[in-house]
Amino acid sequence: MAIFSGAFTAIVGFVSTTLGISVAAATTLTQVGVSLAISALTKPKQPTIPPQEVQANISQAAAARRRSYGKVLLGGVRAFFEAKDGVLHIIIVHNEGAVSEILDFVIDGEKVVLNGSGVTTDTDGAFSFDGLVRIQTRNGTQSDYADLLAAFPAMWTAAHRIDGSVTTYARLTGPSPSRISAIFPKGANTVIQMIVNGAEVFDPRTDTVGFDDNPALVARDFMSHPDGMRIPEIHFDDDAIGTFADICDAQGYKAAGTYSLNDEPRNVLEAIMKNCDGQPYLTPEGKIGLMGGQYSEPDMTIGQDDILEVNWETGVDAMTDFNVLKGTYTSPDHNFKTEEAPERRNEALLDIQAERTETLDVPWCPDGNQMQKLMQTFEMRERPRYRVNIVTNLVGIKARFPKGDGIHTIRIDHPRIGGVYEVLSHGYSAESGKCRIGLRSTYDAWSNVDLKPLSPPLSSLSQNVQVNPVPSGLALSQEIVAISGETSGVQIVAQVSDPNRNDLQLIVEFKRADLLAFFPWTRMSVAEGALRAVSGVVGEGEYDVRAYWFGQGAAEEDYPEGTITVISNPTVPATPTDFDGSASGSSASLSWVNAPANYSATRIFRNTVDSYAGASFVDDVTGLAGQPSSFTDSPAAGTYFYWAVTLNPSFVPSPETASVEITIA
Repeated sequence: MAIFSGAFTAIVGFVSTTLGISVAAATTLTQVGVSLAISALTKPKQPTIPPQEVQANISQAAAARRRSYGKVLLGGVRAFFEAKDGVLHIIIVHNEGAVSEILDFVIDGEKVVLNGSGVTTDTDGAFSFDGLVRIQTRNGTQSDYADLLAAFPAMWTAAHRIDGSVTTYARLTGPSPSRISAIFPKGANTVIQMIVNGAEVFDPRTDTVGFDDNPALVARDFMSHPDGMRIPEIHFDDDAIGTFADICDAQGYKAAGTYSLNDEPRNVLEAIMKNCDGQPYLTPEGKIGLMGGQYSEPDMTIGQDDILEVNWETGVDAMTDFNVLKGTYTSPDHNFKTEEAPERRNEALLDIQAERTETLDVPWCPDGNQMQKLMQTFEMRERPRYRVNIVTNLVGIKARFPKGDGIHTIRIDHPRIGGVYEVLSHGYSAESGKCRIGLRSTYDAWSNVDLKPLSPPLSSLSQNVQVNPVPSGLALSQEIVAISGETSGVQIVAQVSDPNRNDLQLIVEFKRADLLAFFPWTRMSVAEGALRAVSGVVGEGEYDVRAYWFGQGAAEEDYPEGTITVISNPTVPATPTDFDGSASGSSASLSWVNAPANYSATRIFRNTVDSYAGASFVDDVTGLAGQPSSFTDSPAAGTYFYWAVTLNPSFVPSPETASVEITIA
């Protein structure tokens, strides 16, 4: 046997135990070729979880746990479902292990947002969930929700608190009977979902761990993860996997999906690899690499003199093969529903024969253009010009291992079947001096995909919603409120004009304008039906405020906005008294008595003419309230006029003093 066989035999143990085949079967695989071996391991026998099941809320006591990769919409399993005192308490288990990020929550198909207290706000529907739905979540930590523990101390004990999963605790409070059908049309079966970036994965190119939906990195994580194939890290060729990850990035391949921990591992790996036309393979060192995703120019040629036997057949049967190819994918732009990609139709054949349709289903594919690439690749693979089996001398050993920069190709120099072929299987016998190689013809189809227009995303479609009026008369002010004892704070107050409609609810938001641009908008408190909104206690600074009616269909730039500068002490202080001055050599000596209260400092101004409007700042002089202060100024020779104002602790100035004229020699 060749030296490659020893390397492969060395990992038969982990192949047999990890990938679920017998040692005898694994040994047999060495005889038919590495590529065929790995292909056999990933051949699907049953589908992974369909998207509609992933996204549902299931009531099942012993449901299988699930893990997710990429950007996905997750329902989950109801681990707790009890009503008490008019409130329905629900625990939903969405994912095994932590996810990279929880992006959004969805209730009955509508995106919602959480405010600071965990209350869900429906931004698109006819009514607000505020006060009716409260959502809290745990990302991979113990589900020790205080409200649930308080409500059901005996039913949700430490033994029940799910650890290491992504969970949601939802409290649904029934509204008035007239509003139940509008707010909770599904009643107790209200579907609560989350949109997440799934598991973090290791990137061998940068030696970092983080979120990525690159299929190569997803496949590597699944093969090594304790809830996946459990292959030890030592068995991966990370250089080869990194090369394939670069190919996936360049081609725009992504993978986004969820699998059950009860799924057959080879089926999950197949679902991931279908997103990039890839497959695992064993390197000459006996490690696992990944290949595919693009055409690879062959770097070796097998000539006619080295070919001992040829068996070939055409790869296309025009009378039985499909002439229309359909493809489906799961689209984030369409609320994670299954979408159909544009068909690939062989119009020349359709003119002379009945339509025969094949459907390529790639549920982990999140992009329509990616799906079109995969459809073209599938059509090329299923309808090759030739399928060939050749027997060569031992020169054919050179075709055993791929380069790893795309599909595994070699060139055949033969008068009847010459061309570039993809290697499907490879076996050899040192005793007989022969190699057996399975091939199919290929060509560079990956870089020339005629991308057709996709269905427009839902966000771009006009919806039949009522566009409510823009709030008018937005007026902003601040209000001093007592906090405790002598401590007080400042709140922002917003007021709008009455729209004379009882079906509108005012929404007002504010954010700091003088800090970073990503400072978030925060909701202000508005009573039902009120025209006045009040913020919590805020610090001094400049704030942007915007208002809109609940259900507003206008663009954000149509919201009426205003800016207010919050001052915690807006009271104007008293003017300094007894302000006077005289020349003292080459300096001007000033004196005054500070304001008796609301005092922080005295600010001095001067001008060369008797006009405060054009005066320049000189200095801020601190002292004691109600006490005398003084200041010495040393400008160039000339005549000057001086003024003084009091600054309160918020730097609000008093009216200025009368001017004092001083001539310096």
